[in-house]
Amino acid sequence: MDRQHAARLAELIAADFYGKGLKLSGEKAEEAPRRWAEMPEIQAVARLRDAGADYVAVRRFLTFVAAMSRNRNFKKLLCAALDLFGEDRALFNPAVAATTPVPVLKDRLSTSSVSRKHKPDAEAWQTIAGSLTKPGPVMAAINDGMGDATKVFRSLDTVAGGKARFPLLSGPKTKSLWMRLMVAPGKSRLGNLRHIPLAVDVHVRRATERLGVCDTQDASTELARAAIQGEWLDVADMADIDAPLRLGGSCLALDPALWVLGKYGVDEDYRHYRTMAGA
Repeated sequence: MDRQHAARLAELIAADFYGKGLKLSGEKAEEAPRRWAEMPEIQAVARLRDAGADYVAVRRFLTFVAAMSRNRNFKKLLCAALDLFGEDRALFNPAVAATTPVPVLKDRLSTSSVSRKHKPDAEAWQTIAGSLTKPGPVMAAINDGMGDATKVFRSLDTVAGGKARFPLLSGPKTKSLWMRLMVAPGKSRLGNLRHIPLAVDVHVRRATERLGVCDTQDASTELARAAIQGEWLDVADMADIDAPLRLGGSCLALDPALWVLGKYGVDEDYRHYRTMAGA
């Protein structure tokens, strides 16, 4: 598909997702979060706000949840984390979590079903917490709700004493997911978002391929991710993508919409969007 048609495709998908809802027709369409307002992270933040959490607490919560999100059902993870937050919100405070012994963190995270690989997850939680007590772009994005997205993104890969400062959070999929969560629904005012690639998993890859935007069927996971991210970055530069908060104009705005389309969409849905885009 040429970039002009791909840009139109992106605009149509974003308009539906942030508007009345994606056009889905499969057997599981009724289960799908067709609209932005129906996404589990939006509902989770609403619960946090109802419980009195400010947006710094919201962004901290989303940070720790993102770090635990590898190969997880994100909705179930959010529910488990919300329960833990209600029982012991101090664990989501970096100053407290950084000094909480790993065995204690391991017990709380495992019994609450927030962690999966319990000891490594607890160690990562403690390390991330410690890093968030030190000044830097990531801390500023969370505590001040502002920064340059490119600097924040690069900072996720930094090391100290030969060890990653943000383990799990700096994974190739997770760091893009985290960047998007900080902005929406986290309301961090990050500039230069148009340079940040979207998160690519099996669902986003499937949607990208079935829409005809990028053919990666014979590529390895790493090569496919790079190709898909690069393509959507270029498409977003050409498109006029309308989205809430500061997501507009960035390919991060397409991240949740493509995920839903890839997970719940069927051939008829992909044909609908290709036809509407004139592709």
